[in-house]
Amino acid sequence: MNTQKRILVGTVLLMVTSAAWLRLKSTPVSSDRKQPVESVENTSRSSASKAKSPASASHGAGGQTNVVVSQSPQAMGLAEKTKAWSDHRTVPINFWGKVVDQFDQPVPGVRVVLAVRDWRGLVDMGDASFRRHQIQTDGLGNFNLLGEMGDSLSISALEKEGYALMPGTRLSFGYNGPSPTYQPVAGAPFIFRVWKKGQPEPLIFKRAYSRLPSDGTPLTVDLVTGLSSTNTSFAGDITIRMIRTPQNIEKVRRYDWDVSIQANSGGIQLATDAAIYLAPESGYQSSVELKVQADQEKWVNSTNLTVFLNHRQGRLYTRAVLKLSAHSLTGHSPFGFEAFINPAGSRNLEDDPRLRVEPILQTAGAPGQDASNTVSAFAQPRHGQASIPFAPQLPPGFQALTNRPGPFTPPVPPRPQ
Repeated sequence: MNTQKRILVGTVLLMVTSAAWLRLKSTPVSSDRKQPVESVENTSRSSASKAKSPASASHGAGGQTNVVVSQSPQAMGLAEKTKAWSDHRTVPINFWGKVVDQFDQPVPGVRVVLAVRDWRGLVDMGDASFRRHQIQTDGLGNFNLLGEMGDSLSISALEKEGYALMPGTRLSFGYNGPSPTYQPVAGAPFIFRVWKKGQPEPLIFKRAYSRLPSDGTPLTVDLVTGLSSTNTSFAGDITIRMIRTPQNIEKVRRYDWDVSIQANSGGIQLATDAAIYLAPESGYQSSVELKVQADQEKWVNSTNLTVFLNHRQGRLYTRAVLKLSAHSLTGHSPFGFEAFINPAGSRNLEDDPRLRVEPILQTAGAPGQDASNTVSAFAQPRHGQASIPFAPQLPPGFQALTNRPGPFTPPVPPRPQ
């Protein structure tokens, strides 16, 4: 019996000892030893270099390094995200340009300053670097920039003594994005037009702002004084009508809008780049129109129109930039203009701010009478002043957008033939 007890006790002790040994063998032995710094750095570098298997390193308890590998961009570190984003935006940039004057003649020796935008090598996706290049046009007016990398190109200067860049010239070119805005073609340079300056004449410059109804109510504008009114008895140089469909645009993103500009006591025509500083001798019509359809590809809710006018019974030539907008919840959209008027009756509209003159308004005519019929000639600029016929006494509802000058009127010489 004692022998059996001894065997049973021995067997139990053996089983307990075996179980304890097996459990101890299956338990991982933790270590407080840190991974060598070199190995951690190598892991980060290798993971950063694997574009198809981005990885990030994190330190767990006890200094243990856990490496997480993921195919998802959301799991990438900021540096990896920025690199992937900038690499995606970076494309080859080549540009061919040519500078010509208003007579389509090439202009050599034009200083051109270009900048290429590049996002590579940056930590923050909100910043970009710009590499600048300065080039001169050759004897045929050509210049180019080849072998660059980035996502866009811009021109900050295009200048030569005696020349002026045409207003509205395109100076930015996008090469990458959902719909690139420019596709360069070797042998077909982008044309830049400059105006070869002649002899500027004293001009009247007027800038003014108003509100344009969107329901077709006419707004009449005096380009000389800057006054405007929706009163039908007001006499001005142009009458503008805008119709927007629908009138209530609070819940629509796009809409139709049409604008007509009628010349009063004269004619009007749209300006072309080739004659921006010289009013055309002929080709004027009673009105011009702008139509913007909601379904057109390049829809806009505002635009600028440059027009020429031969008005006030043909005695004035004017270049005006009309700033039109249809976007207003109130039904009265912002409207503004800038006008360059030659009071001598010349077609030359080349401006030099140092030679600008102020109009001396001749009060003549009864209220509602067209003032352009009251004076048969215009004074040459004298002491910075020029005499032109004044609009009649203004009816209620006019908008005073400028200060009237003093009462002095210089002598009126005969109009040069």
